[in-house]
Amino acid sequence: MDETKTTLKDIDERTPSGKDKWEEYMKETFPDFGWRPTDVVLIQHPAILDNVGHLLESMSDESLRLGIAWVLLRLTFWTIVGNPHLRFEGSAAELDVRVKLTCLSHVASTFGLVVSHGHLRKRFTDGVRFFLGTVFNDVKVKYQKGFTDSGWIDESVKTKLRAKISESLNLDSLPGSEFFSNFAIAAMYKDFPNATSSFFDNFVNIAKSFRKKLSSDNFVTTFSKSLGDGRVATSYSYYYNSVYFAVGALEPPLFDVDSTFSSTYGSMGTLMATSMARAFDERGIAYDKGEVAPWWIAGREDYERRVKCDLKANGSRSSGDAARASTLYWSALGLRTSYDAYRSAIKVDKTVDILRMKGLEEYTDDQVFFMSYCLMTCAVDSNGDACNVPVRQSSKFAVAFKCSDKAPMNPKERCPFF
Repeated sequence: MDETKTTLKDIDERTPSGKDKWEEYMKETFPDFGWRPTDVVLIQHPAILDNVGHLLESMSDESLRLGIAWVLLRLTFWTIVGNPHLRFEGSAAELDVRVKLTCLSHVASTFGLVVSHGHLRKRFTDGVRFFLGTVFNDVKVKYQKGFTDSGWIDESVKTKLRAKISESLNLDSLPGSEFFSNFAIAAMYKDFPNATSSFFDNFVNIAKSFRKKLSSDNFVTTFSKSLGDGRVATSYSYYYNSVYFAVGALEPPLFDVDSTFSSTYGSMGTLMATSMARAFDERGIAYDKGEVAPWWIAGREDYERRVKCDLKANGSRSSGDAARASTLYWSALGLRTSYDAYRSAIKVDKTVDILRMKGLEEYTDDQVFFMSYCLMTCAVDSNGDACNVPVRQSSKFAVAFKCSDKAPMNPKERCPFF
């Protein structure tokens, strides 16, 4: 996640035309909070402050409010009069779908996952939610073991690594347990007014009710949750030291409730492990407890040498340069770590060896693990590197598919981390 930490005071200084107004804006918009100039702000798009600065410089407060009102009117007027032709083009059937999607998006923007409550409650039972947490913790355990067993990592660095990949590293995904209780969720949403007035009255009244939720514990566990933007399945927050996994991404092919360990760890487990590795990537080693404080000092040269290893040395089936392939270093580490977690998991569950996925009976569990990983990397514009580069870094892949010693997918030298 590309986020930058700053403060309200710093935002004031970076937007001269809005200087001394940000605290005022925040107090007016969120009166339930006690805002101070030193309060931390996380910016997920670095260019947004420059763009906002230009906007504040070119417009007065009155003009800005008028402009925002006009944008709101332009986006929603068609819903008020019930005529999608005012904004969209297409056949009657296409516009009907557009109307439904727009209504769904509008409701979800305020009520979060409540529109998917029925599906999520049925799909993510207590057992399934427990299993998701187990996969996440299994991967953490394997990273901890890797740190402990590594001979090249200094003890002072190992201490920091253990601290970052510990209980403080959390999974930000499904809403809290109250969301899955019909009784509890009814209580959480009871403060919202019934939509019986005009569109704008409903819009304003619901927004006011939602604003009050911002200061409640339920906002973090429930109201801030969404299915995701459809572009990013998982990411890592350097400030919060947390792995985000979009709720909407917890569907096939990334996660199937009825799938085998090999498929689950090969897809979802690898994505979790890859995001988790960001805790100690080139940027992660500069963050400690949310503050910019470089901590990988001893043995830094060995660290740099490993992360800059040429992943495409000795040839590869896919095309592309080494620089592009180097971005997959953490994917390769995540794949290897998730594989180790998967092998440990099947040792605990003795029945897993007799289970096979329908249509894949001829493949071994290990083969399905790597196939599941590559399946989720498929894309129209992919050159194959996202699949081929990480799997060829795993000696287990070569064993699983019985690659010859001279095969492109079985290089003599690989790029280990631990």
